[in-house]
Amino acid sequence: MAVQYYYLVSSLPLLKINEEPSITSSDFIGLCEPWVGKKDLSMVSGASIEEPFLKGPSHEVLRRWSDFEKNLRNTLVVSRAKKLGLEVKHFTRSGDDLDGALEQKVTEISQERSPFTAERKLIGLRWNFLDMLESDHHFDAGYLIIYFLKLQLIERLNRFTKERGTTYFQKAVLDSDRTLQ
Repeated sequence: MAVQYYYLVSSLPLLKINEEPSITSSDFIGLCEPWVGKKDLSMVSGASIEEPFLKGPSHEVLRRWSDFEKNLRNTLVVSRAKKLGLEVKHFTRSGDDLDGALEQKVTEISQERSPFTAERKLIGLRWNFLDMLESDHHFDAGYLIIYFLKLQLIERLNRFTKERGTTYFQKAVLDSDRTLQ
């Protein structure tokens, strides 16, 4: 039977996708360290939204997350490649066939005029997938992995600010002006 982390899980603050969390991902790992065994801690701290592809044996939640992310990213690649008239097979990762329902959602998202709105919707897709996984994990390492991934999603979303967007836009305009000269 899997180790259960009743005290740790019950003491964690509730996460909401559109609210600033009262804990950072690094604080969360710090909270886990005294309570979680080495193997589970390694899996929890190794969970990533940036590089979700597995390099060895891992937890079932991480495998499912990796499969979902691979499918989502492949679907995004197919959608973008079609728009640009590019050959898809050079850009996709090997894996399962694309999910039709996911393909439809990605097509809708790719039609968003605002990159920020599209990114928010992609994060929402990921959040909903993690919610689905969470229904099978309540106090185990799987729950901690899901919690950590959700924290990372919120932190990613919170990095998008008007000020940062304006700075990046101005830099892109300046870079393109320099290129044209």
